[in-house]
Amino acid sequence: VKTPEGILACNSEYLGVRRWLEEIGAGRGTMVLIAGCGGAGKAAAFASASLGCTTLLMNRDRAKAEAIASKADGKLTFEVADLEDFRKHLRHSDILIYNIPSPIPALSQLESSDFSRGTVVLEANYRNPSFCGETLDVMDSAGANYTGGKLWLLYQALTGYRIFTGEEPDLTKMSACL
Repeated sequence: VKTPEGILACNSEYLGVRRWLEEIGAGRGTMVLIAGCGGAGKAAAFASASLGCTTLLMNRDRAKAEAIASKADGKLTFEVADLEDFRKHLRHSDILIYNIPSPIPALSQLESSDFSRGTVVLEANYRNPSFCGETLDVMDSAGANYTGGKLWLLYQALTGYRIFTGEEPDLTKMSACL
């Protein structure tokens, strides 16, 4: 966005997921598991850590998660674990933000005991979600809550609209378009 001071650049993925995290009450004492450390995962990781959440990064390539963790500026901190330990760490997480574009093998092995009552899952993939069918049934039986990627996409759009126009968008009307 052109401003009198120059160009303003914003990351709508970061701002969108941060808004979602704030709405569900994430903050100090909240354990957030970030599965997948591509662009969306990196945005989610920094949004989570910026709210004071304990943020655990997992990626198919551990080095990618470690690279993100190494960029912490001292104010933000991250933990890193192997994706093979997904279920073990999910059991201790309040929130899972799933950014991997396809299902990992652990998703087909999930059991109710892998979720705490009230665990919240946000999946970035809005076109072809990895959480579906039996996986959602298992989550439901455990009292976990699923939020699909369309909400994240909506929050990105709300952020962009506000930045570009300076006006507060109509969430109800924008939600109806999904």
